[in-house]
Amino acid sequence: MGLLKMNGITKSFNGVTVLHHVDLTVGKGEVHALLGENGAGKSTLMNVLTGVFPRDGGTVEFDGKEIGAVTIRQSEELGIAFVHQELNLFNDLKVYENIFLGREYKNRIGKLDKKKMVAETRELFEELGVDMDPTEVVANLKTSQKQLLEISKALFFKAKLLILDEPTTSLNNDEVAHLFSIVNSLKRENGTSFIFISHKMPEIFEISDRYTVFRNGHFIGTGNISDTDPESVTRLMVGEGYSAEDVYRQRETGGEALKLEHFSGSGFSDVSLTVKKRAGDWPDRPAGSRQQRADAVHVRQHSPYRRQNAGPWEAASHPLHPQRHESRDCHAGGEPQGKFRPSRHEPFGKHVPVGAYAVCMETADPQARGKREI
Repeated sequence: MGLLKMNGITKSFNGVTVLHHVDLTVGKGEVHALLGENGAGKSTLMNVLTGVFPRDGGTVEFDGKEIGAVTIRQSEELGIAFVHQELNLFNDLKVYENIFLGREYKNRIGKLDKKKMVAETRELFEELGVDMDPTEVVANLKTSQKQLLEISKALFFKAKLLILDEPTTSLNNDEVAHLFSIVNSLKRENGTSFIFISHKMPEIFEISDRYTVFRNGHFIGTGNISDTDPESVTRLMVGEGYSAEDVYRQRETGGEALKLEHFSGSGFSDVSLTVKKRAGDWPDRPAGSRQQRADAVHVRQHSPYRRQNAGPWEAASHPLHPQRHESRDCHAGGEPQGKFRPSRHEPFGKHVPVGAYAVCMETADPQARGKREI
C-alpha cells in the first residue's frame, strides 16, 4: 500500500524549470532509493514535499489524503521528517535540548521539565542502540554521533516517512552497519518508510527495496532493486552505457610493497591492506643494494598514534613494529634513480599518509635530494 504519491510535480526558479512533471511513489514499510547525479532534482523534490519550496504544479497524496501547500511544521505534523546532508543542530545546546527544541516539556508551574526530557531521550537511545549521553553538549560530539542524533530526533516524534540525504557520508563501516540495522528494525517493527538519497551503489543495493531515478529534472524510471544491477541503474542516471571494463583494465603486478594486518588506531580499526608493485616498474632487488638504498621509502610513525596502533606490518618482506618510534628503511622501492625530477614531482614529497603513518621518499639524485611537504 502506498504511503506517498507525488504525481506530475513541477518546479521552476526564475523561469528555469528544475522539475519536469516528475513522479514518486513510496510504499509503507519500504526503503526507497532516490537516485540521480548532482543537479538531477532529488533534493528539490524533497524540499517541495517538506514545505521548504512551494510546488508549481502536480499533486501530493500522503497516507491516503491529498495535501496542498504545506509549511515545514505542517509536514512534520503529518509525519514527514527530512534529515539533511548538512546537519541542523545547535552545537551550544545539549543533546536532549536539541531533540525537544520547540516542543519542550513543562511542569505544572510552567518550568522546563528537564528530568523528563533527559529520561525520555535516554530511553530513545536505548531503543535505537545509540551510545550517547543526553546531557552532553552537541559541540563535543563526533560528526557520526551528530548524524545519529539527527535521525534519533526525527524518530522521537514518530515520523512515518524519514528522508535520509547522504546519511552515511561521515560514518565509518561499523556506524553504517549500525544505521542500517536501525532502519531495518524500524521498517520491520513500526512500518516506517524511508527515502534514501545516496551515490554509494553497494549501500543502495544493501538497504533499499525499490528505486526511482531522476536525470536533469526528469523522471527516468522506477522499479525493484532485486530486478536490476548497479550498471543498469548507472546507465539510467547518466544516460549512457557504463561498464567497469571501460575504466579498469587488469594489470600484472609484482611483489608486495606494503602489507598491514589488523591495523588499529584513532578513527580506524582492524584494517588489513596489501599494496603490490606494478610489474616491470619497480623490480625486486636484493635488500641493501645501492639502488635500493638510494630509492628507499621511509615510514615514520605520527606521534598522536604511537600508543594506539597495533598489529604487524611489513614493507618489502621486512617486518616493522609500530611500537618503535624511530624511522626505518622499509625498502618498498622508490622511483628508479635518474627518473625523479623536481618539477614533475613538486606535489609529492615528505609526507604521504598511509593509515597512521607517513611515507617519506628520498633519492640519490642531487637535483631532488631535498624533501618537500605536500
